[in-house]
Amino acid sequence: MPATLASGWLRHAVFAVLSFIAGICIAEALIAAHVGRLSQREHQAVVNQVASTRSRLETVVSTTMAQSQGLAAFVVSADSLTPQRIESVLRTVCSSNPMIRNIGVAPDNVVRHVCPQQRNQAVLGFRYEDSPEQWPGVKRAMELRHAVVTGPVDLVQGGRAIVSRTPAYRPDSSYWGVISMVMELRSLLAQADLLTVSDGVRYWLIGDPLPGDEARMIMGDAATIPESALRMKVAVPGGAWTLVAYPVAGWTPPWTLFWLSHALGLLMSLILAWLQWALLQSRARARGMARELRELNERLTLNNRKLEELTRTDPLTGIANRRRFEGAYAEAWKQCRLTGQPLSLLMIDLDHFKAINDQHGHAVGDGCLIEVVRQLGAALQQDSQLLARYGGEEFVVLAPDLDAAGALELAAGIRLRIESCELTLLAGGSVPIRLTTSVGVATVVPTDSDQPGQLRDVADSALYEAKRAGRNCVRQRAVVRIA
Repeated sequence: MPATLASGWLRHAVFAVLSFIAGICIAEALIAAHVGRLSQREHQAVVNQVASTRSRLETVVSTTMAQSQGLAAFVVSADSLTPQRIESVLRTVCSSNPMIRNIGVAPDNVVRHVCPQQRNQAVLGFRYEDSPEQWPGVKRAMELRHAVVTGPVDLVQGGRAIVSRTPAYRPDSSYWGVISMVMELRSLLAQADLLTVSDGVRYWLIGDPLPGDEARMIMGDAATIPESALRMKVAVPGGAWTLVAYPVAGWTPPWTLFWLSHALGLLMSLILAWLQWALLQSRARARGMARELRELNERLTLNNRKLEELTRTDPLTGIANRRRFEGAYAEAWKQCRLTGQPLSLLMIDLDHFKAINDQHGHAVGDGCLIEVVRQLGAALQQDSQLLARYGGEEFVVLAPDLDAAGALELAAGIRLRIESCELTLLAGGSVPIRLTTSVGVATVVPTDSDQPGQLRDVADSALYEAKRAGRNCVRQRAVVRIA
């Protein structure tokens, strides 16, 4: 008996040890899976936050670049204007965006105009070809035939900043010169909320290297970037930056939950009956976690769709913004080129709108813009016609399948509707406001030899012609094809 008892005790002990080992293995596997899911959720949250930061940074850069591109189009069309007129426009652009440190206009790559002049006299007459640091960016913009963002660079007048190089071309496609816009680096980063640690995430920003050069640190020290840091590309004209992010606390698992789960697994391993119960509970928790994760992913997908829609909509007026217009314009150009149908573009500018803001305040000005959009929307004739806010008080109407006569009729109706509209948006509604518009119209049947920018340039030129004619009028110009 003693031997039998000893043998049974040994078998039980062996069974208990085996059960304990099996329980430990199962518990460890469950704990690892649970911690892995939590770590994945934490990682996804950081990814979403960094994506939002990247979107803000791209918006800040693209908004400023739009001013540079508009200025390039202006100086080319304004070849016959006086230097005083060009410098007046430069001062207006500089004062409109506090992030802009200075602007240089360089016909034939020699700086002839600069704003502000007070602290930038040294740069007048500066030849970009003589600067080993700045010439590669200008050369790259000339080669690509579109804007390029470089930097940070050392400036002639001192300091470091991000510089955009926007090449300007005459209507005959010959090179006119370059517009250099210096964006203060600190202001740019501040507008994108990159200067402070936000929600426990630290950022670095790496610039796109020029040919033959190494990548430059725009923000932060490259030596401090952890190997496991998250990296996202930031689209900028002429290249891409890299936004690097890393949680301040690191990618750390929830240790408190880890040890509690481990203790529970140990307890379940000691009691065989509890092992089955714990396994069932763990599976139930796993299913709940999976369901919660699916719901979270669905909400994230929905929020991302809403965010995408917000980035394509003007927040004040609720109509399409310039980004959405650019996409629709490219698609309409392609479709009309394939079908042989006409494509019309109306560029609309509110006359003397700055005076309304100055006299009555921006709140009244915003109310005027909202009412103008309502009137413009009512004037559209087809669902295929797109109304978009192009910038400030300027709007565009994209009208596929509308010929030149129809486009002119639509523009005349818009001008008359706005002129006939009386706004009473001041306190108490006692002071009426009347607005007028200048409208530039252009129509083309795109061919394979045409460039999409031709129609927009001609419509813009027609708009300026309407303004020169005294405003509150419509001017239509034909697209001239270069043989």
